[in-house]
Amino acid sequence: MSDTSPQLEHVRAIIADMRRLSLSEAIAVAAAHLDVDEDAWDSSRGASIDASDAAGYGDDWAEEFGDAWRDVAGMPVITRSVHEVTFAIWESFAGAAVAVETRDLIGRHGYTQEDYDRLVGPLVRGLGRRLHPDDPQP
Repeated sequence: MSDTSPQLEHVRAIIADMRRLSLSEAIAVAAAHLDVDEDAWDSSRGASIDASDAAGYGDDWAEEFGDAWRDVAGMPVITRSVHEVTFAIWESFAGAAVAVETRDLIGRHGYTQEDYDRLVGPLVRGLGRRLHPDDPQP
């Protein structure tokens, strides 16, 4: 016989948060998770599962979590997140490449410094460094 965790209502609140995930939250959560030490994360998760098993807690929330995750994984916000993040990365690199390629044409053919700065800006801010030796340091 398994006992129910006294924290079940809080687990259900996390599941509800997952169901309401916005695009910016999805990106922030993914970015934060990418910063964790995977070995330490796995060890802590294992310790938590072992403690749950030792206390005799059932997995009363596991099916609910699985159903919610299937809903969330197919939600437009997640699909859009993956697509938009991938496209934003591609577009940032492609824009910076064409900008640096045409850097010597600034002030000619209607191409301005503002155009150049706009195209290299996302990559400069993301990487934290200049892309051309004649560009100012960020």
